[in-house]
Amino acid sequence: MKKILSLLMIGALTVSMISGCGKDNKDNEVGKPNVEEPGNTTVDGVDPEDYRGTTITYVTWKDPALNEDGPVIEAFEEKYGINVEIQLVDQENYINIIAGDIAAGTQGDICFVNESFPASLTVMQPLDAAQLDLTDPIWDPVILKDSTIDGHTYLLNTVSNIWSEVDVCVYNKRLFEENGIKSPAEYYEEGNWTLAAFEKCCREIAALGEDYLGADVLGRPFVGGIDAAFFTFDGDEFKVSVDERLYDGMQFLSKLYADGLINPGTAKFENEKTGMAITNAFAMKRTGYFSTMNPDHIGATYLPKYDENSEHVTSGIYRGWGLIKGAKNPVAAGIFLRYYLDASNYDLDLTFHSEDLANFFFEVTGPANTQKKYYHTCGLRMLCGYYSDEYKDTDFEERYDMSPSQIRAWIESQLPLMENMAQAGTDAVQAAKAEIAETYGTSE
Repeated sequence: MKKILSLLMIGALTVSMISGCGKDNKDNEVGKPNVEEPGNTTVDGVDPEDYRGTTITYVTWKDPALNEDGPVIEAFEEKYGINVEIQLVDQENYINIIAGDIAAGTQGDICFVNESFPASLTVMQPLDAAQLDLTDPIWDPVILKDSTIDGHTYLLNTVSNIWSEVDVCVYNKRLFEENGIKSPAEYYEEGNWTLAAFEKCCREIAALGEDYLGADVLGRPFVGGIDAAFFTFDGDEFKVSVDERLYDGMQFLSKLYADGLINPGTAKFENEKTGMAITNAFAMKRTGYFSTMNPDHIGATYLPKYDENSEHVTSGIYRGWGLIKGAKNPVAAGIFLRYYLDASNYDLDLTFHSEDLANFFFEVTGPANTQKKYYHTCGLRMLCGYYSDEYKDTDFEERYDMSPSQIRAWIESQLPLMENMAQAGTDAVQAAKAEIAETYGTSE
């Protein structure tokens, strides 16, 4: 495995660890995701031996030598004889760097999409050239469906891939048990894990003392969990989807924040005086947000649902892998992705804080959990100028740090920007459709 540093990374490289109702998984051993027997790596007629001795380039900001995937890449190289070059680039400039490489004819093969869809479409091509068997049950059908444009799929991920960033609620088991407070998992088992129950937990934990806090809350997971969204995508166009449920959810967060019951982000939970965190699966990993906590104190369950009449929804970062436009070795790249994204190739005993958390991860990411949805705010912001003065405050889900009386008016004031963002996303999809028609001759 050879590493290449982008010029923008030299002298400034930082390691960025990616953060991020299934069937009963209690009898599963750690390292055995709930997935049917995997199928073929590639379509019929492709022999991986034909690619032995060739090289692929994986463009990422996360150094495998410092993470769980290092040994997996080395094992892949040994098994298939395909060399893997790692091009390390700056995460914030990821799309722009790849675009520059394409213009120079020096592009890599594999693109890692981490909330950057649909901006990533500008530097990607469909997966057709990888010649992968997309009927293989190991692939996550939600990502395949959501990234298919005019019959051509751009992104894939595997069921229970360890890099899957579904959203969850983690909680401090010790605080709940020692103080006789009903836990989020207990509410969930009763079918009563709602916003009302979440608020009750926050207030009971905060009542333990002035140093105690109800919860850390990431806004995007919270909004996704109540089955609301600022934007939706139907495969053809992006639309603004602000409705009364979303207003209610944002005002709910604003009220809890004003009452001193919650904190934006993930910074407080690790202090062992915060009851819960509305966050993502990175919280359950040993290398994740809460790496210094006693693992025996961390429990996890699903996100709270809107009310007792609602379904539980599992939201998550829109994450997948695909081919860079003009990839020089696309079939070998596909062979690599099938191996690299297979959770069974990882040492999962060393990945999670505990066996219980590992098994919950496999449950919530498993194929039986069909209530999955992904948010698009970040990818649309990238298209419109992520750090421009006009769009720098458009991380809408995180803006609950204002009074309940202000937040509705603020969201309404942002609707014109949201419409611009949705249109930019639709334009990116239409551009991809035009490229598909030019390349493949017809729109399917």
